Amino acid sequence: MDPVTPMAGDVNVRELTITARDTYSGGNSSLHSCRLRGRPLLFKEYSPEHLKRVNATALGLLVGWRESLPADDRARLDQATAWPRHRVTDEHGRLHGVLMPAAPARFIGRLSWNRPAPRTIGGLTRRSELGIVRAGATPAVKRMAIGRAAEAVLWLHRREVIVNDLQMENILSAADGSAVYLVDCDAMIGPWGAVCPPQAPPYMRDVVPDADNPTVATDLARLSWVAIGLLLDAGPGIVEIPPGALRGLDGGDQYGKLLTWTADPRGSDAPVTQWHELVSAWTGAGFADAGAGAEQPPIEPQQPADAPAPTPPVEPALAGDILYRKPAARPLPRYGLARRRRSHEWLPTRFRVAADVTGPAGGFDPWLAPLADAPARPTARAGAKVRPMLRVVAGIAALTVLLAVLDLLGVRP
Repeated sequence: MDPVTPMAGDVNVRELTITARDTYSGGNSSLHSCRLRGRPLLFKEYSPEHLKRVNATALGLLVGWRESLPADDRARLDQATAWPRHRVTDEHGRLHGVLMPAAPARFIGRLSWNRPAPRTIGGLTRRSELGIVRAGATPAVKRMAIGRAAEAVLWLHRREVIVNDLQMENILSAADGSAVYLVDCDAMIGPWGAVCPPQAPPYMRDVVPDADNPTVATDLARLSWVAIGLLLDAGPGIVEIPPGALRGLDGGDQYGKLLTWTADPRGSDAPVTQWHELVSAWTGAGFADAGAGAEQPPIEPQQPADAPAPTPPVEPALAGDILYRKPAARPLPRYGLARRRRSHEWLPTRFRVAADVTGPAGGFDPWLAPLADAPARPTARAGAKVRPMLRVVAGIAALTVLLAVLDLLGVRP
């Protein structure tokens, strides 16, 4: 690739200290955890094929656009998006990728083996994975998450930014839906132009034919399909809306009609005003028209120095950890006394959510499918492994004494 024109904020790849490679690998890039002068960041390294399509100048202008915003707007942008901070180049001027901040902790969950994983908005759906039912979130939580996503998208639209790559995988959500975080921001289109030619996923082209020509209307259409898939627990593959399916799920039938109408952007103007009303209704925050002089919600409320620490909210369970199977036969009469203690019984009560599942192994004994945020299993006490060895040593000593006594008495065993 040809050398790029140097811009303010460019970082040499040799300045990065990689702390974890391949945090995530996608079709066009890989994510690596790194540090830049002691500051933790994510290095999005573009693949060689993707670099051929990247407009390095537009990417530099996208990075610099953040610095051109007023301080309040910049803080709001940082709160809602993983906006790139630096281009990464080498000593020959070749582009390697971008640096961006990691998502805040509320958007990161834990897998069963304690590996961190982003909480995508699709994780709020009820679904089955390998025979395990993930309970999903309530309709109210889903509506809140959709409202927050629409709030962020509309805020960007007012600043002449088209989000473009709107899909479930690119919207992170808090477990209670109270906040969202947009990723893949280098695909957004604004005053800097397009970093690379827009290319929507195949399933999105099926439902939004103009998705490869991004506009405000296509953004809202793609957001509508995300919302419909979320509300109907259908995931990203839904291509049809069953008649009346959104009735009673959306908190008001008019918003179900809005989603259905916006999902097909052809031949109609984008109903921006109605989307502002949806944001206000589903989030409970008046964010309908945030023009100049309009009152903005606080970015990060600060507690007084002498105020007591707030009690952390209990996150809703998104997946049951204690799952049970329907009894296939009557339990053994004394099974309750004979059974061994199961490995999941140390879990606190709030991490135990019952749910019916089906699978190859029948039976009636509870089994474990941990919550994403379940605490780590407590380790055994230091002396727990010593006691069995002491018993062995004591047994050998007792046997030695017994043989010595028998030898003194002249008794041969």
